Amino acid sequence: PRTYVAASREGRNATAGDEPADAPVMGITINGVLTFAKGANVVPVELLHGRKAPWSAAERLQMVVADALAMGLNMLRVWGGGEYLPSSFYEACDAAGVLVWQEAMFACAEYPVDAAFLERVRDEVQYQVRRLSVHSSVVLWSGNNEDGEAYDTGPASPYQVLNTGVVLATIATHDDTRPLWPSSPSPGFASGVNATGLPVGGGVPLVTYPRADGTTRGDTHFYNYSACSTGTFPDGVRFASEYGYEGLPGGGEWTRAASVASTPPANNASIPLGLLGSFAQYRQRHAGG
Repeated sequence: PRTYVAASREGRNATAGDEPADAPVMGITINGVLTFAKGANVVPVELLHGRKAPWSAAERLQMVVADALAMGLNMLRVWGGGEYLPSSFYEACDAAGVLVWQEAMFACAEYPVDAAFLERVRDEVQYQVRRLSVHSSVVLWSGNNEDGEAYDTGPASPYQVLNTGVVLATIATHDDTRPLWPSSPSPGFASGVNATGLPVGGGVPLVTYPRADGTTRGDTHFYNYSACSTGTFPDGVRFASEYGYEGLPGGGEWTRAASVASTPPANNASIPLGLLGSFAQYRQRHAGG
């Protein structure tokens, strides 16, 4: 049977969970309705912080929410390799009905576990959870981006000391109304979860499901640039929280880059500046692209 975890905040019920291996699934249930999550990841809107731009970061993030609605998206994942976003972003999501998958800001690295650093992490996570938990758009907390699959070697590993012992424990202490997810991607909690969305056994996960192929349980980060033309996911993907395909930049940037290129010609007779044009092929850096 399906084991979904219910949580609520200001009248909105959220659920995250997964089924046994013979019928795996991951989903978000809102007010009792299993919701198809069609979304995107939110990364820092400025590559160079402090760069002078024609809009503020808050204005650009409001544009991101508006763009999400225009594309028919209903969820945005605040990527753990970026930054904690200003309250105006969450207020815009609240107003628009856009769901937020919120990660703690840890990604793609093994972090220190000395006492001073852990205390700073505890203070940071506590502050952010208290600040963001007032927003009904936030439906799930995730511990990090891609650290679990790279660094989780067991209960005594630096990863679990930080993520399990401090990050997730602090989130659970200050918000027991929303589901927790160990990491993204992750197969979930081996111990199961209780009615508040917290791992069984003291509210802190001790073991996560082994993941042999990366796609049997939970969420998946799917990248296969050699299969861009197929536009399909493998059958084992249950929740694609992150995926990527090769694509062109904006038309203005592409045209400007082509205008200063000396060789080869910036276009060809059949598809000027197109995806299969000579300029695109010249710029191709992926062996299977």
